[in-house]
Amino acid sequence: LDLYLRNTLIWWKSTSMTPESTKNRRHSDFEYVYHFVKNPTTYYFDADEIRIPYATDGPTDRKPPRHHNIDWDRGVMRGGGYGSPYNNPLRNGAPPRWIMHSVGGVVGEPVSMTNLSSSVRHPLGKCPGCILEVSRHTQPHNLGDSIPQHSAPFPEKLVRELLKPVARPGDVIYDCFSGSGTTGAVAFEFGCSYVGVDINENFNRLASARLNELN
Repeated sequence: LDLYLRNTLIWWKSTSMTPESTKNRRHSDFEYVYHFVKNPTTYYFDADEIRIPYATDGPTDRKPPRHHNIDWDRGVMRGGGYGSPYNNPLRNGAPPRWIMHSVGGVVGEPVSMTNLSSSVRHPLGKCPGCILEVSRHTQPHNLGDSIPQHSAPFPEKLVRELLKPVARPGDVIYDCFSGSGTTGAVAFEFGCSYVGVDINENFNRLASARLNELN
């Protein structure tokens, strides 16, 4: 398919995992979610949409960052050792990057640097890791007795977390295993259009009725 794998995510169901009868192995409480892109250098991904608060109010790394660049107007592309690519004079004028660091637990003045360390803190929070803790439980859809329920729907919260950084208003979201149309329901929240496909006609009826109610 000429696609590039950017992330392997883990959907961790925690205590909501489906009970299993096996007694000779651990029970499965997660599933894989793969993030593929067509072009690894130009695809859209807005990390600010999924940032989460830091666990502490200040930097936790007491070690000062390496390669401080006090002569900040030269930018982060200066200051490497002899033979370092950072000594390339053609790179002068790059915008500086700033960091707040602590020494002995005391936060000092910001300085620019060439090698970012774990002390860098984004004002909107940190970018989360690849484990999504989401309960598998979902609410039934009250669409009348003539509309069957889906046997294994996945939660809207899971789809919402996956679409947050990649969906923009006007985009078309495609789901080749549409099921009950959960992906479509969440796509509408982001101002997107939706195309869903499923070989089960009963599931198509369910998804159509569900999405028509939302529109």
